[in-house]
Amino acid sequence: MGFTVRSIESLEDVQGVLRIHDSTWEKSSGILDLLRNSKECYVVADEDEEIHAYAFIQVDAPAGGFAELDDIAVSPECRGQGVGHLLMRHIMDEFGWIKLLASAAKPQLLRFYKEMGFQQEAIFENYYGIDEDAVRFVWKGDECKAEPVTDRNE
Repeated sequence: MGFTVRSIESLEDVQGVLRIHDSTWEKSSGILDLLRNSKECYVVADEDEEIHAYAFIQVDAPAGGFAELDDIAVSPECRGQGVGHLLMRHIMDEFGWIKLLASAAKPQLLRFYKEMGFQQEAIFENYYGIDEDAVRFVWKGDECKAEPVTDRNE
């Protein structure tokens, strides 16, 4: 199955994003903030134009020009097939400096960002709740060299 990455183009794309968001985040209302505040939303579509992944981006140009990855999700049926890597590579090609937060309690997610070349910048204790820390990752084009992230939960 072939996949392409592109920006949202239609209401059907938004519906596909909502389907993935609901299955990933248990119908969280956070999608409204993403739709309101994000500069870009990239999707991964198959040859039938069905959406299988999305990523919301904010651009912080006045404060230094970095892109903030606000949310990324892959449909359950496409996880482990390289769809997330394809989407992240596209974003990395578009933006030379990316920051993001990831749950310290999700070692598979932390490994994904390390594989993509992100470096740990900080840990925010109790960011998501009591004992639910966040790891701040940064990637700056060729300047970043992947280093192991210290994860207390691995």
